[in-house]
Amino acid sequence: MNLPKLPPRKLRDRGFGVTVCIAAICESLQKIVTVCDEMITFGDVSVDGTAEKAAPVHTNWFTLYAANDITDVRPIIEGTMLLLCSNKRQKSMLEAGQCLSTSFAKRNDELVNYKVFRPNGFTGMEA
Repeated sequence: MNLPKLPPRKLRDRGFGVTVCIAAICESLQKIVTVCDEMITFGDVSVDGTAEKAAPVHTNWFTLYAANDITDVRPIIEGTMLLLCSNKRQKSMLEAGQCLSTSFAKRNDELVNYKVFRPNGFTGMEA
């Protein structure tokens, strides 16, 4: 029986070139420990120690990110900062998470409007 030959394995198939962000809540829900890599990969080229994958969004909160395409990370982070800093009071973990989710959803809506609806002649689809 002849089986088709598999393509050669690449480094990313063995765990290289993979981006990682990990967070763990500890000390009776009072602290969060985080770890993330600093690698950027462009096609077959990877460079480590070049990317900051954590960004502050409030005096008590920051966000970690890992993605194949980080083009939309900055607008999401900036939107989150605006929501979190809209008043001077401290924000809970749930509020911070909700602001991040809201900012992500807003960016996703913007992309759909500009990349799908408008090019196909649909206007006025904004919420």
